Amino acid sequence: MLKKGKKVLLLILAFALALAMFAGCSGGWTGAQVKYDEANGGKGGAVSSNGGFVVQKGEGDNAWFYFINGVQDSSADNTYGDVVKGSLMRISAGNMKSGSYENAETVVPELFVAGDYTAGVYIYGDSVYYATPNTIRNLDGEVESGYLNFRSANLDGSAMTDYYVQVSSNTTEYRFVEEDGVVYLLYLDSTNTEIHSYNTQTGVNTVLAKGYTSAEFDDSDPENPVVYYTMPVTTPGSYSASSGSGSTESYNQLYRVTASATTGPLADIEQSEAFIAAYTDDRADENDEDRTMEYVNLGTLVLDGIGKYSAVQPSFITPFNLDFEKVTIDDIIPIRGFTYAILRYANGQVILSIADGVETQAYALEDSTVAEASEWDSIAANPEFDGASGELSAIARTTTNITSSTFFYKDADGAQYYIYVDESGNICRVKVGATAAEGYVEEFTTLAYAQSGAAVVFAEPIVGSEKAFLYYSMSGTNGNSLYRIQYNGAADDYNPLGAAYENADFRPTQYLAIDYNSSWYKPESVGGYLFFASAESYSENYVFAMADPATNEELETINEQYETVNDLFAEMDTDFGDAANLARYYYYGGDLSPVRDEEGDHFEQYQAEDFEVLDAFIACAAPGEEGYNTHGFDFSVMKSASGDAEAVYNTRNAFYKLLGKVSDDDAETIEDNLIANLVLSQTEETADTAWTWQWAAIFVPVGVVVIAGVVVAVVLVRRKKRK
Repeated sequence: MLKKGKKVLLLILAFALALAMFAGCSGGWTGAQVKYDEANGGKGGAVSSNGGFVVQKGEGDNAWFYFINGVQDSSADNTYGDVVKGSLMRISAGNMKSGSYENAETVVPELFVAGDYTAGVYIYGDSVYYATPNTIRNLDGEVESGYLNFRSANLDGSAMTDYYVQVSSNTTEYRFVEEDGVVYLLYLDSTNTEIHSYNTQTGVNTVLAKGYTSAEFDDSDPENPVVYYTMPVTTPGSYSASSGSGSTESYNQLYRVTASATTGPLADIEQSEAFIAAYTDDRADENDEDRTMEYVNLGTLVLDGIGKYSAVQPSFITPFNLDFEKVTIDDIIPIRGFTYAILRYANGQVILSIADGVETQAYALEDSTVAEASEWDSIAANPEFDGASGELSAIARTTTNITSSTFFYKDADGAQYYIYVDESGNICRVKVGATAAEGYVEEFTTLAYAQSGAAVVFAEPIVGSEKAFLYYSMSGTNGNSLYRIQYNGAADDYNPLGAAYENADFRPTQYLAIDYNSSWYKPESVGGYLFFASAESYSENYVFAMADPATNEELETINEQYETVNDLFAEMDTDFGDAANLARYYYYGGDLSPVRDEEGDHFEQYQAEDFEVLDAFIACAAPGEEGYNTHGFDFSVMKSASGDAEAVYNTRNAFYKLLGKVSDDDAETIEDNLIANLVLSQTEETADTAWTWQWAAIFVPVGVVVIAGVVVAVVLVRRKKRK
């Protein structure tokens, strides 16, 4: 039942929404930025990997990759058309295959920047849906970039000039999902503890639930329209109009809702006699709009944690205990009730921590079981600790190793597994058993030892008997390093004692020395390529990409080539430190023309042999090779064993390459840093009079006449001497 004041408020909000929708229509769309058809942009192609920072549209040679062009701050200029870093770009599969990453083009030139890095770019049909910082200024003329606007654009780059929804927090959790051909925006309003679903066709914003304790989207499928959440149960007779709340029971309830929901079993509960009797504050004035408690919940009750203590007292039975009349007191398992905590929702399973006031155990709930059930009993579905599991499956007798970062999966035969990292950094795999006495552990395998600080990044899905890699991170120099290992092998495939691995896929293998930005989206493997935001020096947090090797043996070969280059740098440092830094400058893509300019600030700082070594490095020359003086270094080891003259490994681009475009400011910063750190320069500094006179008087040798009052110009040449 709606209170009078709230009815007025809803009318005002509805009027405001209508104005906003009208404004959006009248505001129209920006102009197109790129050509979009079957040959340009993948029109009509299937979409994969929605919800991250890279989305593939189309397949094979006809595929196109849409990606967010680097890490940008929400406070950066978001003027449409001016944005480079943080914009949406695209590149064809052909250009990816040829390594022509510079051919990427901007599609939507505004910021794709939001604090929820589990959601990102969504493409449905010929439109892209996204979040972008607000550009509207307040009365003081300041841009309110802390607000987040949800909007869409066509894949030719023409974008809405208005927005679907605006929220006040940049870190709002959200998903764009599709049900029955309609795209919805799901988002959590944590301030008001509301779950919202916005219909992008009708403009209707529906509150699916209010007053939730915790809510989880699907971690493995950002397109999934299902949300699981827990709700507290208010004790009958405890509601107070003055505080707007009441005391809660010692148990809670688990619900499930989809984005398209407009009603539910509890949708009209506020109008029931039982609800009014239990949750009306008789002490409040009859005209008080808060006299009866507000309750909004369109979800389906999945698990009811009511215990025997409440069940035996009729006054404690609430209108929310929908299945209470289906059971007897003996059917209710816990004494004080169950408390559910959602640890993770992924791969079709809701992993729950369930506590009965004495102990806590972990269980898995299959979403398909709930969705496909013709009848469901939320009380009978509960487990009995160390006994029958109800409609759930027991995972572990404790939650010590069961957290939100634990990875859960089933193999092709339906066997349940989970993978976690223990306190010693060991990556452990457990095959879940059926016996409580054994802790529900049928088989324990250590996949990798001593991976300190390891954290699961993502895992390839299980497809029959095909191998699947687990990608994980460890601490890097500026961000995180990246590793992988096949996780679905037999127990004896891992950690052979005193013997070599028969298959390198079961050996932990690092991706070169990749250092990815740990405060942005995690790396993604899409369409045979690995994409990541580089935190490495001279990268400025732009996106880089590389072909993702099919096997760890292939990855280890690339690692060896990478180590070869770095070993050469170390060798050169011994006697040719200046040349080594010039080679590094070339490796990172520095422009050598100012270094070779005889009239410039750098050329005279080097000796002829420095350039000889540099030229030999660039040519990958062998000792004694005609036309080059390698000074004893064998640079030919950087050539590919295939004999392909173009396949050389003396630049970063040979391993992984910048994808997209760099802003003019960032390009200047990168070049300035390269020169400052790796190139010798002559600089002049003119000290002020006082400083010059004081220090010159101290360091002038005996017999040299110093004329007072004359400013001495001191020329400082920064020169890295050979060791």
